Amino acid sequence: MSGFLIIAEKGDDKYFPYSPGLLGRVANGKTCEEAEENMHGAIAFHTEGLK
Repeated sequence: MSGFLIIAEKGDDKYFPYSPGLLGRVANGKTCEEAEENMHGAIAFHTEGLK
């Protein structure tokens, strides 16, 4: 997936990614990779809903 910047912030025990271009779209994961994968799913779900 391309076209949206994803920023992941590290919490105490999880990572919290978000996309500044899609306000309100957030996810989380135990690892940075899991968080990124979850965020890709959230973005795909959101953009599909916009169609």
